[in-house]
Amino acid sequence: MTTVTVSSEGHILIPETVRERCHITPGMELEIAVVNGEIHLKPTLALISPTTVSAGRGLLANQNRKRLSETELKSRMARALHRRDAATKPLQ
Repeated sequence: MTTVTVSSEGHILIPETVRERCHITPGMELEIAVVNGEIHLKPTLALISPTTVSAGRGLLANQNRKRLSETELKSRMARALHRRDAATKPLQ
């Protein structure tokens, strides 16, 4: 266990070994909570940057694309399943 000193302004310095182990980087926001008399620090949930609906445009299939016939869809699925099955078999 490492000991730290609280400054007159209430600041503490998180030791480098702890920062490295917990992947704490400069500017990172941490949540602080008191649980059963203990102080807990954890990164905020902003590990994934926020996004917008418009940023996701184009990730889904184009609405104007040509639809596959039922026969073609079944044929493509069968080929994909056959490739997956073949990939699980040992080479001979």
